[in-house]
Amino acid sequence: LDVVAASFGGGIKIWSNRTPIIIETVFDISEEGLDFGQVLENYSRELPLSITNSSEDTLVNVVLYTTNPIFQVSDVNSVLRDVGPFSLLPGEIKDITITYSPSASLTENEALVIHSVPEVVLVPLYGVGVGQGVPEWTLDISVANSTGGVDGSQALVIGTGMGATDTLDLQYEEVNLPPQPPLAIFDARVQVAGYDGFLREIKDSEALTHEYFITWRAGDAGYPISLTWDPEQLPNGSFYISDVFDGLFIPETNMRTISELVIPDTQEDVDVIKISFSKHTSQDYVLSAGWNLFSLTVDPADAALETIIPGAISAYDYNMLYQTVSTLQVGTGYWLNMPANAQNNIDGIMVEELTLNLNEGWNLIGSNSNTVLLEDIVQEPDASVVSIFGFNNGYIQHYQIDPGAGYWVEANQECSITLPRTNYLTKSLQTTDALEPILEPEYLIQLQVTDARGISRSVAFGADTAGTDLLDQKLGEVALPPRPPSSVPHLWLQGEDATLVRDIRCANEDLQEFVIELQTGDLVYPLTISWDTELVPNHSF
Repeated sequence: LDVVAASFGGGIKIWSNRTPIIIETVFDISEEGLDFGQVLENYSRELPLSITNSSEDTLVNVVLYTTNPIFQVSDVNSVLRDVGPFSLLPGEIKDITITYSPSASLTENEALVIHSVPEVVLVPLYGVGVGQGVPEWTLDISVANSTGGVDGSQALVIGTGMGATDTLDLQYEEVNLPPQPPLAIFDARVQVAGYDGFLREIKDSEALTHEYFITWRAGDAGYPISLTWDPEQLPNGSFYISDVFDGLFIPETNMRTISELVIPDTQEDVDVIKISFSKHTSQDYVLSAGWNLFSLTVDPADAALETIIPGAISAYDYNMLYQTVSTLQVGTGYWLNMPANAQNNIDGIMVEELTLNLNEGWNLIGSNSNTVLLEDIVQEPDASVVSIFGFNNGYIQHYQIDPGAGYWVEANQECSITLPRTNYLTKSLQTTDALEPILEPEYLIQLQVTDARGISRSVAFGADTAGTDLLDQKLGEVALPPRPPSSVPHLWLQGEDATLVRDIRCANEDLQEFVIELQTGDLVYPLTISWDTELVPNHSF
């Protein structure tokens, strides 16, 4: 059993190196844990980590080490399992790199130990070693001329594998062939840019789409050329086969519906076919009874509303006004009305990166298949996004975009935004609640409207010497998106140029007038309007 020992209080303390010890919290760690994912055997992956001395004292004899040498710690001075001892001044940052280098097909669950006298911290380290040269999937394709047999046919293999490239991957048994033989001799191969061709072509399993090109020479036996495969061997995803002329001679055909493609002797000019592969995934969507802001994070083969969300009452998109839709598309946000709570599973091509063109003003957008923080949204031009709102029994300002939800995004100009493919396994996500306002007003009254079923909406109004009739962002005012469809309950304050849920006026004015409007939607009467009288200042209301 590995143990840790340290002098403390005139004695020596000994404990298991997997047991955190906190006498005083002195470290601020940039990540709660590091997940390296899958890494091929005898390959490596590096992830950064920052350690900050958050105390007011200089820390001495700080030591870093891992619980397994499969993970290596490195800084600017060393590449070792152990780093230290070293000192950290108050506020000083130590940047290190952890390298995971698996040598076997194992799941590793280890830790980085950050050891000092006042505190011992464990940072979990996760990784999965994957055997080299094991494809994620393969498809066997036989190409034959009119006679076939040993001299008139060739077996080819296509597929995907982790870490594979579009060049020569020896770990996947790819071999560059010699140049094609004379025209009289039959030959078939997979075309690869920069090479004469392969019998086996494995591409990167992380990519969403791939194209494989198979070429041949018919030889003296000539056409027809037949390509055969087993549809049962096809993995999850879409596979289409066609010529390279946009289906002019060989129309694009779903490979799951046939097992053979024949190029007749009337099409001897066709000597290359293309196989297009797109990944499919299944995504679960949890929907609440009533209204939801919803978007697709997969691109289904059939996007009809009645097909992908059976039982939905209606869906609306927005383009200056609401309009009902019967077919949904990726990148658009929708108001979706459900009769009851539901969970739907939708199969389609995963949307990992999404680029959208926005108009100046409010835009109802969709999401991609992973969470994206506001700071990670690529904006062109920069600083075009003013605010983002979601919906959960009322509009809520958000600072990240989560998969499956729709969002109102306000832009200060025409622009484009890109929601990138991200991985936040080791990053603390920001809250989706609105940030606290910079300044608290002199008084703030919350008014709530509640129906007979207990469903409520609320707004807040008040005054401060810094308040104006315009949008006071420093006091927490944010312009709301367009009001929801008419059957959605909505409460708001009417500002000078925008609708608000929080309106702070100037306290120096003798008269402060607040206009509160309610869209009753499906609220059930009687309605109760309530507020806390203790928050009402000594004024006339």
